[in-house]
Amino acid sequence: MEKLWVGHILWLALLIHQDYNISTFLAIWKAILIHNRYLKGKIMQFTIDELSALLTQPKPLQLVRSDLRKADLSKADLSEADLSGAYLNSARLRYVNLNKANLSDANLSDANLHGATLLDADLSDAVLSGSDLSGAKLNGARLTYTNLVEANLSGADLNGAKYNKETKWPDGFDPKTAGVLLEEVI
Repeated sequence: MEKLWVGHILWLALLIHQDYNISTFLAIWKAILIHNRYLKGKIMQFTIDELSALLTQPKPLQLVRSDLRKADLSKADLSEADLSGAYLNSARLRYVNLNKANLSDANLSDANLHGATLLDADLSDAVLSGSDLSGAKLNGARLTYTNLVEANLSGADLNGAKYNKETKWPDGFDPKTAGVLLEEVI
């Protein structure tokens, strides 16, 4: 079967599946990232069968080191996704489900995470400086070595989240009062 140019992949997937949701976009993005590793410097091409197979991949999504700067992923279900090392600077992640997601070493600076659920998410070594976490649920989240300087934590539920002495908080924020647990890292 004839191969398709990457430029037509998004258009074709939307046409075939008539599905304009974030799950389709992320599945296609994953396919591009996976094939990019093997096709360095070459044009990425997929058959219709390969594309269909990639669109039906089960969770968890593997989006390691993805460049999703300024992307609008609001209300998406990214639970259990591996977004470690991803670039999500200035991304719109309002009301997104990131439960049990791996966001370690991710850059979420200036991201809008208003109302997001990050239950048991791994945010260790993540950069959330200037991000909006108002109304977010971070119960059980791992915040060791996380940079939260100038983050908006108003109304955020951090009860049971874990941090260490290297975690950087916004000025005047008291993690103990918020129910965050100090974890000694050896």
